[in-house]
Amino acid sequence: MNRGAEHHVDVLVVGAGPTGLVMACELARHGVRCRIVDKAAVRSDKSKALGVQARTLEVFESLGIVEKAIAAGHLAEGINIYAGGKKACLSLEGLESPYPFVLILEQSETEQILEDRLRALGGTVERQVDVPSFKQDGEGITTTLLHAGGREETVRSGWLVGCDGAHSSIRHTLGVPFEGAPYPEELWLADVRMESSLPRDQLHAFWGKGVVALVPMRGGYHRIIAWSRETNAGHGDPTLQEIQAIVHSVGPPWVVLSDPIWLASFRIHRRMVQEMRQGRVFLAGDAAHIHSPIGGQGMNTGIQEAYNLAWKLALVRGGHAGPALLDSYQEERHPVAASVLRGTNFLTRLVLMHNPILRAARNLALPFIMSRTSVQQQARDMISEIGINYRRSPIVGESWFPADMERDFSAGPTAGDRAPDAPAVGLSFPATTRLFQLLRGTEHVLLLFGGAHSTAQGYRQLAETGHKVQQRYSGLITVHLVAGDTMPGIGLDWYGSVVLDKGLILHRRYGAVSPCLYFIRPDGYVAYRNRPVQLEAVENYLRRIFARRS
Repeated sequence: MNRGAEHHVDVLVVGAGPTGLVMACELARHGVRCRIVDKAAVRSDKSKALGVQARTLEVFESLGIVEKAIAAGHLAEGINIYAGGKKACLSLEGLESPYPFVLILEQSETEQILEDRLRALGGTVERQVDVPSFKQDGEGITTTLLHAGGREETVRSGWLVGCDGAHSSIRHTLGVPFEGAPYPEELWLADVRMESSLPRDQLHAFWGKGVVALVPMRGGYHRIIAWSRETNAGHGDPTLQEIQAIVHSVGPPWVVLSDPIWLASFRIHRRMVQEMRQGRVFLAGDAAHIHSPIGGQGMNTGIQEAYNLAWKLALVRGGHAGPALLDSYQEERHPVAASVLRGTNFLTRLVLMHNPILRAARNLALPFIMSRTSVQQQARDMISEIGINYRRSPIVGESWFPADMERDFSAGPTAGDRAPDAPAVGLSFPATTRLFQLLRGTEHVLLLFGGAHSTAQGYRQLAETGHKVQQRYSGLITVHLVAGDTMPGIGLDWYGSVVLDKGLILHRRYGAVSPCLYFIRPDGYVAYRNRPVQLEAVENYLRRIFARRS
């Protein structure tokens, strides 16, 4: 074999699925030298994971690809479940996100959009590259890459991120157990053209002696996932006629299927690792956990793991934070993955129910349960993943007086929560009309709220706090002063961004009746909040995250 010279890179990403591509794009946006390799010769042309949830679309917004993704996909605004002759509906209309829907987008298309974005950021996917071995030490990782044709290459990197799927070679090399088991049921999958009167802006699931899920796709096609006792025959991939038969048996009998582009049988697993990090090696996506596709959580969970890890690697690599910051990846994301496995396992056992008496009880109770407002809200937050929080993370915090908290500050997002969007008129270039537009960058964001009854003295104190933070953490923190409808003419010595909150909608969303501040991470979560604003408390928190600054 031909052995090349040793090459150096900050981060080596293995696996060019959605998780690995988001990781590579985010590292590139943060200015981190990255290589991404994949053993496949070409991208898969299969639709695979279809559902892009609201929180992932918010990630895509920060990446600059959300408009392109939405234009390429199909919007589903709700889910209908038909059981025992009754119908239960879950509407996503009330979702507190700019994207109150599920975007149905073939994984092959998602990967194409992400790969195009990576190319625009100066990166590229290196294909037909295997990773037979790697070895880490205190200073980095030495990895052997095996290219097509037998050429070997040695790469020295600071970190390695395994995003190489359920059969991850990175996980196998680490020797990390993939704990769990397969489900006994075998499911059938079909991407077919479907003639039906069912609304195409909804997902439809039929529960009876079996299960049929109908997911609308572009061009008149649908993804069908089906299970009954007949699908356990184990005779290989189904035929179109077999899919048609189970749809008629369990689902709507008038549906006509034709023109299949993918027919497959598959068995789902529930497995995960207990450690998503070993030294300088991280696992993300299916390399760290796999579970039932019910709820459409898998791809979205992996993408958000990449989004969580990339900014932390960038700060540590740049010397702006200590290596201990990377410990928070395991502490924040492992509980999320475990929760997803528990939730999807419960739903899977509920849906694939064998006992006819339990099925009847389920069908009777479902419409009543789904009609409850609290259940609707919980279901929306779970499916969209906007309800995920890091409140128990060691790198978030808040400082406030209990009496204040009891009055109104509790209405705002707490430390570790996703920062919600709201209208906001930015007075600096480029013009903005929503808070999320201010959060698209790669820096932390400090929001200084003047309060509902702002005074000249209050603005001066906020400006002083913001000025000192900008001086000490230049290039790491962007500061925005959030005022009411109009700025008071007090001649502020203020050179940061000013945001007008017309109607105080943003103030109310963040519980900012009186002056306060919110510190938001690059991944869009509240890192710290403080009321009343105290510079010493803010500085104490920033010293926990960042290395010493002048």
